[in-house]
Amino acid sequence: MSAPRSAQSGSLRALALGAALCLGACRSSELQSGIRIGDRTLEQFQAGKTRESWVLAVLGAPSSSAVVADEPEVRILRYATLQEESGGLLSSLLGGSKQRNVATIYFVVRDGVVEHFWADRAEGDGLLSKDEKSGEKGSGEE
Repeated sequence: MSAPRSAQSGSLRALALGAALCLGACRSSELQSGIRIGDRTLEQFQAGKTRESWVLAVLGAPSSSAVVADEPEVRILRYATLQEESGGLLSSLLGGSKQRNVATIYFVVRDGVVEHFWADRAEGDGLLSKDEKSGEKGSGEE
C-alpha cells in the first residue's frame, strides 16, 4: 500500500527545502572591508601640497597609523582593503574562510603635509589595469 498523495507531496517539499538550505550553506561568498581608493581619488592628492586634514576629510580615518620613533613630526597613514573569501557555512565551521589584503595605500605626512604616497595592490582580476603593476601608483620622492 502506498502513502497518501499529500504525504508524498509533503516529503518532496521537505526534500526540496533541505536541498535549498544545503546549497545556501555550501555557497561561497566574498566580503570586502576597509576603504577602496581608486586611482581618480589618488590623483586628487599632491605631494608637498596636500594637508593631512584634507586626506582625512576625503578618505576618513585610516585603517592604522604610526608615528616614526626618531622623527615625531612624521606620521604614516595606512588605508587597507581586505577581502574575505568563504566557502559557505560548512567551510566557515571547518575553518575554510581566508582573509587577504588586496590593497594598501600609504601616506607619509611630515608636519601636517603629505610628503609622498603610494599604493600597493594585489595583482588580480579588477584591481589593476592591464598596464599597471603593484606599487606603480604614487607621487613624491621616496
